[in-house]
Amino acid sequence: MKRLWMTLLVLLLVVAPLAVAPTPARADSGDGRITDYRVVASVDAGGTTSVQLGITYSFDSTGHGIYLTFPLRQAIADDPDHWRMLDMTIGAVTSPSGANTETSTEEKDGNLLVRVGSEAESYSGVQTYEVNYTIRGLIAPGQAQSGLDEFNWNAIGTGWEVPIDAARVSLTGPTAVSRVSCFTGADFDRPCPATSDGSAATFSATGVGDGEGMQVTAGFPAGTFAGADARLTRRFTIGNMFPLTPLTGGVTAALAALGLGAVFQRTRRSRRDQVYLGLTPGVLPAPGQESTIGYDTTNAPVAVQFTPPQGARPGELGTLTDATADDRDVTATLIDLAVRGHLKITQTGKKDWTLTSLGRPDRLVDYEAALLGKIFSRGNEVTTDDLRDSRYSDALSATKDALHARVKTDLKWFTANPAHVRAGAAAIGVLIALAGAGAGLLLGLVGWGLVGVAGVLTGLFVLARSNHFGARTATGSAVLAQTRGFELYLRTAEADQIRFEEGVDVFSRYLPYAVMFGVAERWTKVFAELADQGRYTFNTAGWYVGYGYGFSYHGFASSLDSLASTMSSSLQHATAATSGGSGFSGGGGFGGGGGGGW
Repeated sequence: MKRLWMTLLVLLLVVAPLAVAPTPARADSGDGRITDYRVVASVDAGGTTSVQLGITYSFDSTGHGIYLTFPLRQAIADDPDHWRMLDMTIGAVTSPSGANTETSTEEKDGNLLVRVGSEAESYSGVQTYEVNYTIRGLIAPGQAQSGLDEFNWNAIGTGWEVPIDAARVSLTGPTAVSRVSCFTGADFDRPCPATSDGSAATFSATGVGDGEGMQVTAGFPAGTFAGADARLTRRFTIGNMFPLTPLTGGVTAALAALGLGAVFQRTRRSRRDQVYLGLTPGVLPAPGQESTIGYDTTNAPVAVQFTPPQGARPGELGTLTDATADDRDVTATLIDLAVRGHLKITQTGKKDWTLTSLGRPDRLVDYEAALLGKIFSRGNEVTTDDLRDSRYSDALSATKDALHARVKTDLKWFTANPAHVRAGAAAIGVLIALAGAGAGLLLGLVGWGLVGVAGVLTGLFVLARSNHFGARTATGSAVLAQTRGFELYLRTAEADQIRFEEGVDVFSRYLPYAVMFGVAERWTKVFAELADQGRYTFNTAGWYVGYGYGFSYHGFASSLDSLASTMSSSLQHATAATSGGSGFSGGGGFGGGGGGGW
């Protein structure tokens, strides 16, 4: 599940930035202010504006020069699928005061950064700069609200990081100006002086900059500008890259159904597990008996079995059942080793236990011997608190790895190591999801990005089902049928259905299997009922010593649950801007940007 959320998080980070409009790039600003900001602009009948910008900059301390930022594209309020492009060309940059005018430009995130000055030279006091440039895209021909061809310009953008004491903009057009307006402020909502005389217009403002801009608008008779419409480019958003239409939705649903259906069919147990054909489920062929191996899709019912498969340990059966060696399987293995006399479990507190090695010489399976050797590597006694130390870091993982190897290599219950199969399936799932995301982004360029969702869903489903790709051998399927039968017995047997065996403490002997199946509490309650009837006496002293006075089956059941979680916890710890309205209403125009000193 953690891998699933990580994949969803990666896909979100890939797609989300496409919907976010960029903000102007900024350089480090220096101390100071602009005492005079002068603009002389002339717009021709084709809509290209030539600008001469004069800046008188007062450095409070020392600085190298000035920088300016100009947006090269803007969002369109009523057209989310396009950018309004502002085409700019920087011309001559001079300094009447003699400051260094070495100029560098950089385009980044849809903005043009212009830096004037040199790190090798510093200035204090007042310096003057003149920047010449041309810009196209400031005209709104036949603006719907005013009916005029509007020159609508943010002559001072809201990106300036220093105050501007006084600003003046002079504009000359190709014909007489019909109407003018001027607005200042962060939202361009405060009127400022604006006049016109023939084809010229003048605008002035004070106390701007430092986050407050200046918008100037001049209206010319409709038809003044020919071919002055702004250049538009495609703006990619979630809405236009992944639109939900009957066609895209239908194709996506069909592909997703095919992908999910194929994965489901591939991971059905009857489609992947081998069986002995002609034999009852759970029956192994006799030595020398000929048998046919194939696949069975009949889903035969589970028959109750009163004993576990012969010679099979609880951790091994847990791994066989779900193709995963998990924490519960390791805990069941430890309890099984205790019941068999290899260690004693003593509860010393509500959530504290001590494990004591009893040194029984019985032959152990390799993973059992390795687990005991690791746990008692520092002596014959260890507490659950001790197990949190890093020296036990690989006890849990190593035992799981050994169980996976054993069910494949020694017991031959699987055709391949289930851990390796699961890891491979998970990797394929990630690749399919990433391929789906990549295809979605590419197809999004033509408005079919939604189709990629089918690949993402299929990849995520492969991840979710990664534990179902392993295939059991015919022997593994037969033992699994026996295991399911024994599980059914432990889950459903009542007190009068318990089968006792001569010389065997059935309760203790099968308790590790009940722990592995998650029914330890029920198993204990059944024997508590037998004890109340005088038909059974609990005798766990050889391998378990409880906490408190006397034996309580209620306390014993909860103690086992707590032991399982504490053991797992201990060992895991060891591992561990918009435009579109008339400029005569304010609210901002085309262009803008900002700047400062550096």
